[in-house]
Amino acid sequence: MAVLRRLRRSVRLTRPPVRDSGRGAEARARRSTARSFPDADGGRRPAPRADHPAVRRAEGDHQIDQAVRNVTSRQDGRYMRRTRAVLPGATLAIGTALLLTSLPGGVAVAGTAVPQVRVMPLGDSITWGVGSPSASSYRAPLAALVGQQPSYAVQFVGSQNSGTLTDQSNEGHSGYVISQIRDGIDDWLSAARPDVVVLHIGINDLDRGIDVPNAPARLADLVDRIHTDRPGAAVVMLGLIPTTPGLGTQVAAYNAARRG
Repeated sequence: MAVLRRLRRSVRLTRPPVRDSGRGAEARARRSTARSFPDADGGRRPAPRADHPAVRRAEGDHQIDQAVRNVTSRQDGRYMRRTRAVLPGATLAIGTALLLTSLPGGVAVAGTAVPQVRVMPLGDSITWGVGSPSASSYRAPLAALVGQQPSYAVQFVGSQNSGTLTDQSNEGHSGYVISQIRDGIDDWLSAARPDVVVLHIGINDLDRGIDVPNAPARLADLVDRIHTDRPGAAVVMLGLIPTTPGLGTQVAAYNAARRG
């Protein structure tokens, strides 16, 4: 249980507030606003290069390390051991969020009794898989993890295809900044119709010095747009890790603003 509590704190899950009418509507809306869980990164990790294949293995929680190693495929094992520093606990955190969060009603898969949940991995080159030997990044162990439970079937969705997974769909765009994701999000959501959006974006804004003070506001606008386009969807936002040591302060401020 201690591991699950740690994992639930490592992501932020957002949902749009429920607009209701009648007695008790305001209380229900308050209870339905975005839930926020503090990040596990919080400046306690080294500052590796996120998109570089030679990311150093960070010191961290040994239980999370062992769990990630257990669900990582043999092909991606070496890469994911290196990238645990980049997305600390992210694979298990996303899986735990999917398992423990009340998800939108899925569509029953033909020939099965379980609903299908459409998950869009959304972001930049980390999501696409740059630096991963199989070009699958965190999507490989995530697929392995959620595949172990019988409650629902997960289908990755998106306009991009990369990696060696059977389900290669994603919405990872190498080099993209927040505004570029925002420009394309309407079309991508309309085409893919995700129930859950796993979002990792912003490191390129900070690395290139693109209006850094307003980066959290651009992220918030992006999340609002996702909720506008897909009112029933959940958004899982991953915290950033510095790509260079000099970005540590900016990334910490960005993550703190995102949590707020």
